[in-house]
Amino acid sequence: MSSDSRKTRRTVELIVFGITFALAVTCLGAIGNALAKRNHEVGEATRLAATRGVYLIVATNRLVEPGYALCAATCSTIVNSLTLILLSFFKLPHAVRKFLWIVPLFAVFNALFLIATCIPVFVAARTGHLTLWGRLGTVILPQSVLHQQAQALGLTDAFWGKGYVKFMAIISIPTTIFGIATAILAYGWWRREQREVQPRSPHRAYDDTLTHESSGDEKGRAQVNQV
Repeated sequence: MSSDSRKTRRTVELIVFGITFALAVTCLGAIGNALAKRNHEVGEATRLAATRGVYLIVATNRLVEPGYALCAATCSTIVNSLTLILLSFFKLPHAVRKFLWIVPLFAVFNALFLIATCIPVFVAARTGHLTLWGRLGTVILPQSVLHQQAQALGLTDAFWGKGYVKFMAIISIPTTIFGIATAILAYGWWRREQREVQPRSPHRAYDDTLTHESSGDEKGRAQVNQV
């Protein structure tokens, strides 16, 4: 592989790793914002319902539970992509390079983790609804009344009705795609590092010596012909 192609490949890898890092940071911020706002809105609605004498329970577990899992996946992706960026700028000792197989393995794990969490989050955000239960004194309220109360308290029945939920679900898709691309490029990066660590075989060294000697003989003959 020529030096120009190596530089081009290294540049492409750094760009992909950088985009993955930026998307993962953005996705993590979107998840934190969505979960915090959802918890705040549910807590405020529960408090306001209590002032009216209604004991209200609002469940959003279908969105919250995969959201926390996606949060862990994006944190892991941030660490992995940042590690790949830093390793691309530094030449490591040969003894350390033998253990670099952990990096692409970690990248593959992150890609699978993102896929396993992105899909449930997107499906829950797109199709999920609030689960409501409430009572007034000892009387359990019907769902129609509960949903009317929830709307009056500022809650949206469908998760997709909130902009921050949409953004969290949508930004997870390119994050997952670039996470997969990072895993593929991390494997290629590790293979190149391994080739540099492995000693050259005697046959290859002998061929390189013959090539060097033949090139030297050709240069000598060219100088004689010029004289």
